[in-house]
Amino acid sequence: MRAERTLSRALGLLEEAYASGDRGRAVRGNSFFHLALAEASGSRWIPRLLQPTLQTFERYGAAALTDETAAGVYAIESVGHVEILEACRAGDPEAAVAALARHRDTFVQIFETELAFGDHD
Repeated sequence: MRAERTLSRALGLLEEAYASGDRGRAVRGNSFFHLALAEASGSRWIPRLLQPTLQTFERYGAAALTDETAAGVYAIESVGHVEILEACRAGDPEAAVAALARHRDTFVQIFETELAFGDHD
């Protein structure tokens, strides 16, 4: 299945980006993964709706991460990405929705508390 290969490739590239420590590469890899996931949905609208959010994240995400917070954020994000992909592979839409919701909530919490626009105490 083409979508499965694309998602697996996107996750692999994202994991490589995380391992590289290159924050810009990790942010772009995150966008690639999420866009691949949206495209795999088969909807023409979901990728279009997601793109502005990804563009905003790309603009501010790498700058908000610091050397001290990046590895921890990557580890947390990686768990969410794997859970989402596993639910999709299993063909379990309820688990996929739940994994996406947890991932979104975790991202919001990290961004608000750990990455709050350079407010690192």
